[in-house]
Amino acid sequence: MKETFKKLIVNFQERTFGNIVPRDYEIPTTTKKIVSLIGVRRSGKTYILFSLIEKLRQSVDPQNIIYINFEDDRLYPLTL
Repeated sequence: MKETFKKLIVNFQERTFGNIVPRDYEIPTTTKKIVSLIGVRRSGKTYILFSLIEKLRQSVDPQNIIYINFEDDRLYPLTL
């Protein structure tokens, strides 16, 4: 399972997102608090997050940014 996580992280760090439609959302990035992005299914939460990641990659070392989708089939069956 550890190797699977390593592959997922490397795949994410090498990933480009292509054309992401800009949204009228301002997600705070300078707070030291946890920010939750919630909403109904298929409302664009993931792509808002991808847009934020692209923005962060301009000022933060990309190796310090990690995105893991826990619904990824490669993680099945995920156990503690």
